[in-house]
Amino acid sequence: MHRDLRARIRLACTALVASTYAFGALAANAVDLQARHRFEIPAQSLDTALLAFSSQTKVQLLMWAGMKAELRSAGVHGELPASEALAALLANTGLAFRQIDAQTVAIVERDKAAATQSNANLILAQAPADAASAASGALQTPEALGLEEIIVTAQKREESLEKVPTSITVFTRAQIDKSAIVKLEDYANFTPGLNAELGGDERSYNVTIRGIGRLGGQASNFGLYLDEFELTGASSGNVSADLADVERIEVLRGPQGTAFGRNVIAGAINITSIAPSHDGVFGSAEAEGGSHGSRAIRGAVNVPLIDDIAAVRLSASYRGMDGYLKNVGPTGQSNDYERTGFRAALRLTPVADLTIDGAVSLQKYEQGFPNTVTDGHLIGEMALFQQLIDAGLGALPPGSLPAGYPRYYPDQNKYISSDTRSFLNSETTLATLRAQYDFDSFSLVSVSGYVHSSSDAQTDYDYSEYNLFYNVSPYVRDNFWSTELRAQSNGTGPFGWIFGAYYSAADSDGRGNTYFGSDAELITTVGGSPLFPNNMLLFGEHILKDTTSKALFTELSYRLTDRFKVIGGLRYNDDRIEQSQVGSFNLLSGGPLADETRAGESSKVTGRLSLQYEVGASTNLYTTFARGYRAGGIQLLTPFKPTFGPEQADNYELGMKAFFFDRRLALNIAAFYTDWSDVQISTYDFSSGRNFTDNVGRANVYGSELELRALPLTGLEITAGVSVLNTEVRDFINGNGISLAGQRLPNTPNFTGTLVVDYERPLSGDLRGFVRTSYLHMSNRLESLDDPNQLEYLPSYDVVDLRLGVRSDRWMAEVFGENVFDEVYSGGVLLSGFSLTGSAVNSPRPLVGLRVSMEF
Repeated sequence: MHRDLRARIRLACTALVASTYAFGALAANAVDLQARHRFEIPAQSLDTALLAFSSQTKVQLLMWAGMKAELRSAGVHGELPASEALAALLANTGLAFRQIDAQTVAIVERDKAAATQSNANLILAQAPADAASAASGALQTPEALGLEEIIVTAQKREESLEKVPTSITVFTRAQIDKSAIVKLEDYANFTPGLNAELGGDERSYNVTIRGIGRLGGQASNFGLYLDEFELTGASSGNVSADLADVERIEVLRGPQGTAFGRNVIAGAINITSIAPSHDGVFGSAEAEGGSHGSRAIRGAVNVPLIDDIAAVRLSASYRGMDGYLKNVGPTGQSNDYERTGFRAALRLTPVADLTIDGAVSLQKYEQGFPNTVTDGHLIGEMALFQQLIDAGLGALPPGSLPAGYPRYYPDQNKYISSDTRSFLNSETTLATLRAQYDFDSFSLVSVSGYVHSSSDAQTDYDYSEYNLFYNVSPYVRDNFWSTELRAQSNGTGPFGWIFGAYYSAADSDGRGNTYFGSDAELITTVGGSPLFPNNMLLFGEHILKDTTSKALFTELSYRLTDRFKVIGGLRYNDDRIEQSQVGSFNLLSGGPLADETRAGESSKVTGRLSLQYEVGASTNLYTTFARGYRAGGIQLLTPFKPTFGPEQADNYELGMKAFFFDRRLALNIAAFYTDWSDVQISTYDFSSGRNFTDNVGRANVYGSELELRALPLTGLEITAGVSVLNTEVRDFINGNGISLAGQRLPNTPNFTGTLVVDYERPLSGDLRGFVRTSYLHMSNRLESLDDPNQLEYLPSYDVVDLRLGVRSDRWMAEVFGENVFDEVYSGGVLLSGFSLTGSAVNSPRPLVGLRVSMEF
């Protein structure tokens, strides 16, 4: 009884605002349901979708009083007549519409659409209570009516963000456009708990979520999924693939071992592409130019092939920059780069209940010198480089940078000096296929895909202004394919379920050589003669690896009462790996190395248990326990440690998701504790001259996150986020026998805070002006786990971005400034094979430019 009353009140409130004053006074104009409009209404609750429709078309809607609040709409996209858009929104809801006068359309039961239903069953909309607004016909945008519902697929089905008992940050299509998000760093900076340390190029990120990062091992510590297909299974370079045609980004914090499987020990990033539409030909184009020679072009077009059966969406992108570091060395190279991408997506709906989505994409990336300046640090007191210096084999002479400039970061952040040519060329091809068939009470879903990555590179390997060592990786290739089949309930009853199976296979072929450079005699000279000549091979590797993974999983949910729900899931994972070394070389070990092949297996049961309680219609409380694991691996030429085992994270979480003030304020809060055990740590073996991984560690992480969205005034939206982290190494002995207990985890700030303020107001006709300001604060971070006497911290920093422009229903133009106050900061520390380090730096000057876009 109370639920029905709440439902009617909710629908009445929706109709009250959406009817007469959707975009000014509507009564003066007759409704033209054949007029074409541009629609971008996502899948969401039906009442919210109808509200958006009314706002976009100026159509006054009357709603049937018996309409169920839980009804959902699949949304509508593209340019089409209002009548077709409204029919699409009402599809599969049992409702229809009929026009009852020149200004009004009623939403009624489908079998009563022919005007047999009494008007007494319709909720009559009234004028706004604010007389001044009513008299002036004030603009009533959707934002003025409350925050929109955000739909996520974190639990393998479409659900409201507020109903999912997991800490999630979501970037919608509108937010992606407003923030000009095109790469991982763009959204990581505004996701509490997610830290993406930039490496030497835009393909290389060290990702930590809630303090859990990759300290060693061979597998990723988090999962990246595009349309439910795993990208991190092949190459970490796929993490930074450009986001040129994206509907939504979801960042899930904490282990996701049930729904997503192995190696999702820190969390998951779930990206959903814009799907092809049957609703006409339409598209978009965007261009951008700015300082440092930065430029970008993107475009997409949607084309129906067969009415209501087949449609295709094509998109392409290009992005590049001339570089912001000046090389005073002989090569003159800067850190310039170019990235190009193309994607073709096809949607087939041959019958009413079957949807098939296929896509093929290609991305190419090219870069010159890394985004790295030398910082003069040595990681590890037993570093090989330090041993050479201590043995009296030479020392670095004074630097060769311009007069007045110090040698090392952070005082020096604009210049590099290298006589070794550096380059990185990579290419990734991706193909995915998803099919879903909906029965009356359940759905069958299949997700398959294949990704191929290849690259070749040459790198200055000593991060100094001298050619001491350089590395050549002429051939690195990765292949990965996977398939998942699952059955899941889709009814509205109290019991929900998912049963699924998963299989994947990966193989890689990597080759890399490290050589002495022309200046090596500066540190390897004895009695006036160099020990090693220029271009002499120091290390050479050729590694082959094959991995297979199998899993069975299930998740069950039961609503014990109208307010209390229990969710539980289990997943069994089995991972097998074989690794071979062929034709490798190590000068420190005497030259050629014997060929070797090793194999290993690891398995684990992971799962979660969640309790969810609805305090009211707009407040949800939850508590969750979740376990995740990262697979172990094989190590060659390390007889004392031929394999290493999996690591595990147990996460305990308590959270609240709530709306306040008639959905003008959304507040999501989570507190958590994570026990991270058997941590995979990378260390160095001086007898073989190789890095290896060991399970020697335990760490605890606890903290909290807060996210806020607010609409205090019409046209004004405020978004804020806070992350507080406390991390502590509980048990770890490094390779030198030194205890590191009590240290913080590396690459993890204790505090991050973000604030984004968007303001938009009408100018003339459909023209609107806007300003967007964003602020990021990040506290200091430990560089790496190391000797307590050699700890180095990356300093805290603050970054402010600004965007200012105008937009209409069809086009947008803005000027922007990134890092407008010229904050100098390091994205992370890069470690060479000799424990020499360099700092990956941001642009030493603000990036300013112009961006324009249009829809057609």
